[in-house]
Amino acid sequence: MKNKQILAGVGIPLAMLLLVCLISGLLGGHTDRINAGANVTANATATDEKHYQEGIELIKQGKWDDAAGALIFAENNNYKDSVILYNYAQAHVSFARNNDYSDANMADYYMKDIPDTYTGLFKDDIMKFKQECSQNLKVAEEELKAQYAPQKIVDTNGKQIWKVYVSSGYFSFTGTYTGTGNFIVKLSDSNQDLVRLIANEIGDYVSNKTVTVPYKGWYYLEIKCSRGSYTCNWS
Repeated sequence: MKNKQILAGVGIPLAMLLLVCLISGLLGGHTDRINAGANVTANATATDEKHYQEGIELIKQGKWDDAAGALIFAENNNYKDSVILYNYAQAHVSFARNNDYSDANMADYYMKDIPDTYTGLFKDDIMKFKQECSQNLKVAEEELKAQYAPQKIVDTNGKQIWKVYVSSGYFSFTGTYTGTGNFIVKLSDSNQDLVRLIANEIGDYVSNKTVTVPYKGWYYLEIKCSRGSYTCNWS
């Protein structure tokens, strides 16, 4: 009986010792993982800082494409204000290219993503350029409208022919004819071959018609009216 008590007395501290060792091992492993994670984070931060500083220097030199290339690594990790500086650099790339409306639109898109409350690096230059991109887009939009505006090429003896640009797969025509004569509306392709007969009516007529077209681009819209008057719109 006494031997059993001694063994029981020894068994309890031994079990506790094993438990302490087990916990220490688990904690040690966890600490190692924390330290490893901290090292990875530190390395990532150092890399981001390196790319961030490179981007800043390249912005100062006006090397926008290279600056965007450097900042994209830090931007992916949302490091400091790298997202804003990346947008600033990319906007300059599009603005400098300025080949067409899409470039003006992209430059404005990047700058719109920068809040007006931004107070970081290059703040004054960034806010000034943001306004410049906005104005440039307005000019590009007006030029685009003028480029694709309808062109009247015939207007004689009750007949008009318009050169119209269709930007989708549909053409919509609305109009009102008042009179006793014939009201005819035709849509032809760029070779002036008939695509759709939209209206061919005698007497008062109200048109509200949408037709499919085979391609996006330029068409000819012919409107003929005899012994009457009409108003119309299309899109």
